[in-house]
Amino acid sequence: MESGWQMKSIKERVVKVLLNNKVSDKVLESDISFTDLGINSLAFIKILIDLELEFDCEFQEEDLLYESYVGLESLCQRVDTILENK
Repeated sequence: MESGWQMKSIKERVVKVLLNNKVSDKVLESDISFTDLGINSLAFIKILIDLELEFDCEFQEEDLLYESYVGLESLCQRVDTILENK
């Protein structure tokens, strides 16, 4: 896993992408899920595409199910893992 400052940078960039996609700033609450924010699977795919562009990475097919992500922290951890394996 990335060092603390790198993970913070990942989180800041993920939040920026989410907010650019009109996701409520309630996403910053650690216990709120994407489903609770009203994000459907189509909107989530758009977010993943934007994250791929932001981080110059690629999500694999198994990463595309938004039900797999509890919320912001799990999404940041997945981005971190993808970047480590890049």
